[in-house]
Amino acid sequence: MASRHASSWSDLPSDLLGLVLVRLHSLADRVRVGAVCQPWRCGARLNTKLPPPMPLVALGDKAYLDIVNNAVHKLNLIVPRDANCGGSVEHLLFLRSDGGGCFLADPLSEAVHPVPDLAFFIKDRNRPAKRCYP
Repeated sequence: MASRHASSWSDLPSDLLGLVLVRLHSLADRVRVGAVCQPWRCGARLNTKLPPPMPLVALGDKAYLDIVNNAVHKLNLIVPRDANCGGSVEHLLFLRSDGGGCFLADPLSEAVHPVPDLAFFIKDRNRPAKRCYP
């Protein structure tokens, strides 16, 4: 009787893992692949020619849309109560509060980084232009 060799998902060749990663357009999904096991984490790091992940879409009121998974998420971050999503870049969300504060938030790590100079710049750019008369 022939014995069956039990294979493990961790034995997946890195070239096949690369084919899987290329089809994952959400950064959150790519992070989940790396969390499966140590060989997959190493294989994910070796695949450097991945297309950039799809960006998140800011919906306002601390909510964003993951368009790949068609899921709306609400941020549970420590930011001012009046902060709203004003846009996104790759996996970072841009938040603005009515008080003038600006923040970059990473929904995956829940890190929030204040951007005070940008808040001053936006406030200054929104002022009415002064007219100069000769």
